[in-house]
Amino acid sequence: MTAPSAFLVIQPQEFDMVRRNLCIGVSTFQDTPSKNFWKLMPTKQYAMDTALAAFTTLSARSATEPTRWIMIELKFTEKQWMMLFCSDNFNTAAVTHMTRGPTNSTWYQYRVFGDIPLYEGSGNILGAVEYDIYEFSWPAIGMEVWAEKCLAPRLARGWEFACCQQCGTFPTQVWWADDLNSPLQGKSRRPYCIKCWMNWLLHE
Repeated sequence: MTAPSAFLVIQPQEFDMVRRNLCIGVSTFQDTPSKNFWKLMPTKQYAMDTALAAFTTLSARSATEPTRWIMIELKFTEKQWMMLFCSDNFNTAAVTHMTRGPTNSTWYQYRVFGDIPLYEGSGNILGAVEYDIYEFSWPAIGMEVWAEKCLAPRLARGWEFACCQQCGTFPTQVWWADDLNSPLQGKSRRPYCIKCWMNWLLHE
């Protein structure tokens, strides 16, 4: 068995956290899908798409301006890879499968529970995982594209001709806040426009 590389794309401030802690874990990220796990991707493109879809400051900025990102490529040994899948403690990973494209069974992410150590002497049973770092800029993707990547996967799309409950713009495309995410504190289940969602993430 050959261990594949795995990728993640993070904000520069998140990379600062990685350098301080010499590991990658849930606490590294401004936005994670769970308090218990974080995601690694099998390709660079999936990693970039995941970063742009996150509820983070840099994701919001990417709608209207070029942004600077850090990509980390983790290079597991075969032993480390097997340990991740066989461990029953906090160093556990699982592969999530998803129907995608013509193959109909393409996996697209790893869910990682616990920390991935990047140095020897951490006490983690994995030992240090080798890695490469790439720093790069990404052009602005536009507000509509950002909304499809970031808002669509987690929020209900509202009417195209509605009134934003934050800025009062009418008519505009709106997205419904939920119990976890709302531009107006304590005002969930209300519709807000793309610009107000962006401003909320920029100043949250």
